[in-house]
Formats: sequence, C-alpha cells, structure tokens
Amino acid sequence: MSHIKLVAVGLLAALLAGCPSSPSVPDPEPTDTTYGSDGASTDGMNDGGMGAGEYLDDPSAGELGMVIYFDFDSSEVRPQDQDLVARHAVQIGNDMRIRVRLEG
Repeated sequence: MSHIKLVAVGLLAALLAGCPSSPSVPDPEPTDTTYGSDGASTDGMNDGGMGAGEYLDDPSAGELGMVIYFDFDSSEVRPQDQDLVARHAVQIGNDMRIRVRLEG
C-alpha cells in the first residue's frame, strides 16, 4: 500500500512541477499619437478601394438581406435568419466571384 502512495505522490509532484505559472505581461510603452503637420492620412478612401459599395449595385443580390445579427454571447443563427443564410449560401456557391466579410 505504501508503494502506491509513493507513486501517487511522485505523480502529483511531477504534475505540479510540469504546470508553468502564467508569465506576467509588462505594460506596453506609451506611443506618440499625434499626427504630422499634414494631419491624418486618408489614403485608401477613394472610389476603387475596398468598401466602395460595389455589392450594393449587384443586380443578382435581389432581396437578400446584407446583415444578420446574433444574440449576445451566442454563435447560433436565429430560426428566422436560417432561410436567409441558406439563400446566401446558394448564391455564393453559384458565383465564385462573390466576396464575403464576416465580422464579430
């Protein structure tokens, strides 16, 4: 019986020794948030950039909604939105040029 206790204590000690403590993360150094003499840059805010709204002019989009909201702290699609997700899936499957952006 003492042999089993000795093995159990040894395994427990090995387990505790193998668990590293979480390293402390130092606070980041403050950065300079001022802009140059020209102010903030607006590069990328032109007609050809992403987010220019081309998908809104897509005639094949039809009546599909563009935004689907989820309940707080949930990844489940609401029952009333499942049909919309299915229709989007069909449209995306039929046209490989379509781009999708998921945010969350």
